Amino acid sequence: MYFNTHKRYKWLHFSEDCLYLNVHAPVRARGDPLQPVMIWFPGGAFLVGSASTYDGSELAAREKVVVVVLQHRLGILGFLRWAGRTGDSQARGNWALLDQIAALRWVQKNIEAFGGDPGCVTLFGQSSGAMCISGLMTSSLARGLFHRAISQSGTAVFQNFITPDPLKVAKKIAQLAGCNHNSTKILVDCLRTLSGAEVMRVSQKMRFFKLHSQEDPQKVVWFMSPVVDGVVFQDNPIVLLTQGQVAPVPYLLGVNNLEFNWLLPFIMKFPMSHLRKETIAKLLWSTSTLLNVTKEQLPLVMEEYLRDVDDHDQKMLQKQVMDLAADATFVYSTLQAAHYHHKTPMVGSCPTGHATTRMRSTCSWI
Repeated sequence: MYFNTHKRYKWLHFSEDCLYLNVHAPVRARGDPLQPVMIWFPGGAFLVGSASTYDGSELAAREKVVVVVLQHRLGILGFLRWAGRTGDSQARGNWALLDQIAALRWVQKNIEAFGGDPGCVTLFGQSSGAMCISGLMTSSLARGLFHRAISQSGTAVFQNFITPDPLKVAKKIAQLAGCNHNSTKILVDCLRTLSGAEVMRVSQKMRFFKLHSQEDPQKVVWFMSPVVDGVVFQDNPIVLLTQGQVAPVPYLLGVNNLEFNWLLPFIMKFPMSHLRKETIAKLLWSTSTLLNVTKEQLPLVMEEYLRDVDDHDQKMLQKQVMDLAADATFVYSTLQAAHYHHKTPMVGSCPTGHATTRMRSTCSWI
């Protein structure tokens, strides 16, 4: 699933038949030892991402590692969950994560044929891929399938990683698809008859990652995401993290400067010119469910980030808005994840611009 139309991304191949992965292996002589394996989880807000857009050959050649780039179902096809009021689940959701787990199992079974060591597997990814890695660390289905993890700008603590009301999202999708029916089974069967192109058109109608200035933020669906299904996740990963139910593996996590520098103006069409504090307050309210800021907290947030900024200083207003958005989402969730993992002696945080928690690892295992 992509943010806009086929035309903009016509150089990419679109298909429901997407369960493939790419393996990049260094040149290996007979008798060489098995090499460490690194599995890349692409990001893209659970809506965009493919293995073909990443070339792992240079990393494999330079660092003598076997690089695997996976891909999975996205958007509606990857995350739709429909459970009726009686508890019957016609579409349980988390298909994307099940695809990821299937890829990890494939690696365990087959990677030796490419010179990779199935006993030395590191997961690494960015944005939504990083969130999935963080989430899989709390899933019993993924236990034993990897031995190290790296989350680059994203963790399962992110506000919207778990969809709180998947039925509300599913009903909106069904309405836009013309599949309204009282019977859950008939409704889901109707959705299953849609072609891939029709599902993409429904996805575009959902207006993922678009500003809804006139709509109640509580009704906005920013993107499709995982759910608590009792299969991949027995509970919200945040709850599992607080209970210590997490894979005891070395974990490195971090964030970048200007996390929202491209997302706000280019994807969400957040107007970055002619900003005023009054306008910023309205825009922050419209994105409050994405930024994890309540209506009551907005004045405090405005005071913290904008109190010393002149209303005519456009550069500083833009910078502070970017910092606010980044801190409220990626930075906060990363620091919280590090806090939950702090009892694990192998957790580390390598800052890439932001000052984060102190190192608990030499990072020599990367």
